[in-house]
Amino acid sequence: MNREEFKKAAATFLNSTEQRTDAFVDRLFSAFDGDQSGEIDFGEFMMAVTLAVSDNMEDKLRFCFKCMDADGSGTLSKDEVLYAVKLLFANRPALFRKVSQNLNTPEKVVDEIFKLVDADGSGTLDVEELISCLREKSAEFDRLGLKHIFLS
Repeated sequence: MNREEFKKAAATFLNSTEQRTDAFVDRLFSAFDGDQSGEIDFGEFMMAVTLAVSDNMEDKLRFCFKCMDADGSGTLSKDEVLYAVKLLFANRPALFRKVSQNLNTPEKVVDEIFKLVDADGSGTLDVEELISCLREKSAEFDRLGLKHIFLS
């Protein structure tokens, strides 16, 4: 399946206008296209679907991380995380009512995520920092909605 075929297919399983943007679909395509050949073969498709629905939180986190890593750098910038948080808030408006006043905008959520997760102070997040946070700071991980952002 090439990128255009994937975009057509994605329109059938992505549930909102924000998720059907070219930028979001391109991120998904890159995550599914494991060998970066420009096409998704059956094995890549099945692997991506398996990881996306996995009960193993670390595997799922690695896959979601890859979906968010728009530039393929192996790290997430604040802008990449902000994109995901804004998408989440747009698709789940009830979250605004559930968060504390100091976390009531996507930008504030992203700032808190980086304070919690960016262990080396690099200004970017890598997947190992996220996994470490999931393991060692699960209450804070939940409080910031990181499961919604990185595991949904």
